[in-house]
Amino acid sequence: MYKLALIISLFVAPLWLSAQTAEDYFHGGAQYYIFGDKAKATNEIYTGLQKFPTDPMLNGLAALLKEEEQKQQQQQNKQDQDKKDQDKKDQEKKDQENKDQAQQNKDSQQQKDQQQREQQQKEQAQKDKDKEKQKQSAEQKKKDLEKQEAQQSSGKPGDKDKQEGQQTYAAGQMTPQQAQQLLDAEKGHEMILPVKPEGKPRDPNKPLRDW
Repeated sequence: MYKLALIISLFVAPLWLSAQTAEDYFHGGAQYYIFGDKAKATNEIYTGLQKFPTDPMLNGLAALLKEEEQKQQQQQNKQDQDKKDQDKKDQEKKDQENKDQAQQNKDSQQQKDQQQREQQQKEQAQKDKDKEKQKQSAEQKKKDLEKQEAQQSSGKPGDKDKQEGQQTYAAGQMTPQQAQQLLDAEKGHEMILPVKPEGKPRDPNKPLRDW
């Protein structure tokens, strides 16, 4: 019984398929379209148009599918274009950020170099100032030494000998000048003392002999 039904269906199926009308193709395509299978819906409708090219329902649904496909394509194109525009904007923004960062780094490096040059100039100026001070100090010392030597060379005669005599006296010795002074002091002392008479004292009442 089952085999008989199968054999009958094999013979009947081609007859049923060949007996599809334009309306059958329309309803089949419409169902595919409603369920979201646009590919099968398009295939069903265009298959029906091949058999019934003038059918208004199939042509209407085909026009709707075509319009939908165009809208979808336009939407896809718009999305692609929007994506390209966004990618372009992102790239331009990235390039600008890189450019700004590079400029900032350049400005920072220039500022750092300027500060370094200023610091070097300050250090060099300080070195020159210290060198000038040392030079002035050395010149002042030289002038003081020359002045001292000039004063020593133009001093009173005997000052040097006097200093040497004081140094000798400090060592426990007597200089020739000190010895001369001591002799002069002794002479003056002898002149002050009365001269001691020789013999007996003379009687003032007796006359002096003139022989």
